[in-house]
Amino acid sequence: MKNNKINIANLIYSSPAPNGEVNFCNPKTINSFFTDIPDDVLKLWPFDFQKEGYNTAFTDVSYNLKTNYSVMQERQTLSIAGICYNKNELYVFDGDYILNEEQQLCFYFKSLYKEKGINQRGFANIFIQKQRNFLSAYDQQREMSFGEKPSEIRLLAASGYDTSGLPVKGGYIWAFLGMDFYSPLELYKCRKAFTDFLSKNTNIKLSTKDLKYFTKPCHFSMFDAGIKIKLAQNKEVGLGNAFMHQYSWRARWRTNTPQAEEQKFEIAFNAPALTSQIRLSNAFKALNYSYRMILKKYYLKRLINKKLEAARLLKQRLKTGLLSVYHYKKVKN
Repeated sequence: MKNNKINIANLIYSSPAPNGEVNFCNPKTINSFFTDIPDDVLKLWPFDFQKEGYNTAFTDVSYNLKTNYSVMQERQTLSIAGICYNKNELYVFDGDYILNEEQQLCFYFKSLYKEKGINQRGFANIFIQKQRNFLSAYDQQREMSFGEKPSEIRLLAASGYDTSGLPVKGGYIWAFLGMDFYSPLELYKCRKAFTDFLSKNTNIKLSTKDLKYFTKPCHFSMFDAGIKIKLAQNKEVGLGNAFMHQYSWRARWRTNTPQAEEQKFEIAFNAPALTSQIRLSNAFKALNYSYRMILKKYYLKRLINKKLEAARLLKQRLKTGLLSVYHYKKVKN
């Protein structure tokens, strides 16, 4: 790879946060981290949101080098924190770039939250797409040997409440943004938590055979058997939606899986200029056939049970009504 000419340190130092103190490491140190990343990749600098209508200002940039002399391995970490804002909105972000001796680049996404502005979908998707484009372009330029790992994004899809009591919906949001489970263990834990959730809130029991078709976060988020669960905000949503609103999981995205099911799902769900109903329908069609049949199976089963229960109640009411009429006539006579 050729040495880069674009000065990343200048980009950072020329955009300090407008208020408060900033903490930046040495400019030479910042540029040294990007030494082996060529210009055509750095032109995709993933913190430039001018075209999207946001300014970027940095609050903290620090560098750390860890060396394991026993196996002669190095790991460089460049931590970057800052804000993205316009006159109506302000977002705070924090993350680490990790570069190892194999030149694998990982973006460990620590946090992104809205500090100002109305609730709306979109910016998290914009932010993560910038990172994906940057890492994908980087890997296309890498001289990768057999067995070397692709670059990736890692994050904790956290759900629950923050320190101020506001809801955190990362488990739900990142399932719709093309993220996969970090490991098979993470998938196993999600399956276990999901069956516990269903047992607690419904009489649905997913068979072990059917549960094997739940392999991606989007599979859990899309599960809907016609039962609604009320969230803390008094909004009623489907079972999978409700589960992912309260479940936290470790996530990852890799550059070498552009045709993965969760990524096709994300592209369909976040397609611009389409209504939410059309996007949801297209996203559902992007899921594999076997999973869709499992979803249909439990939805129809719930529908049949509802009709049987309605018929039972109607029969009971008719019977009660007939007994009342009989009792009335007997007393009258």
